[in-house]
Amino acid sequence: MNIHSIRLTIALILFLCLNSACNSPGRQNTSHRKVIPIKKTLSNKNSEYLDWDSVKLNGSISMISGFKDVVNKLGQPNRINKLAEGVNGSFYNKKFQYCYFKGLAFEKYNDTLVFGEINFKESPGFYLLNGKYRFDRNTRAADFKRLFPNAFENNELSGTDMNKYHWISLPVSLKRSDDDWAFLFDRNTEKLLKIEHDDK
Repeated sequence: MNIHSIRLTIALILFLCLNSACNSPGRQNTSHRKVIPIKKTLSNKNSEYLDWDSVKLNGSISMISGFKDVVNKLGQPNRINKLAEGVNGSFYNKKFQYCYFKGLAFEKYNDTLVFGEINFKESPGFYLLNGKYRFDRNTRAADFKRLFPNAFENNELSGTDMNKYHWISLPVSLKRSDDDWAFLFDRNTEKLLKIEHDDK
């Protein structure tokens, strides 16, 4: 066999190997596939929320109200604390006083009150209303889950006595922010015990 025949044989073997590799099951032609864009999971909007501006205490007191207006509707406060030393977690990021009315807590900035929390054990006659939903001492975990299933399943807050209490976080607006509602349910009775406004 001369050198020319040897070169021709080697070229033929290489061609057959390459052709076999290109058509092997492990390698597929992808030129006909459609490119499916990846759906973005990160967003600056919340899918579930309870709008802060739409909620009113007993249907008439806004979450940010004048001190005199609240006194006219609830009577004199039970207690007003001294000016807080720090501002961390405050609504306006400045010094304030805690102001208490019958199981209700507000942040007091001079003549302005910002809702802080409602404790239904101490305030059985009070409720929060946003026009569609009412939250009071008779609200149960199943009611919350029906309204906000994603938050109920995914937004549990950690804390003490987790075997007794179920804390759930819920955004205060469509747009993401540092503020949240915190709903506290009794795991045994499933009743709503408290709602807090959480400034992070």
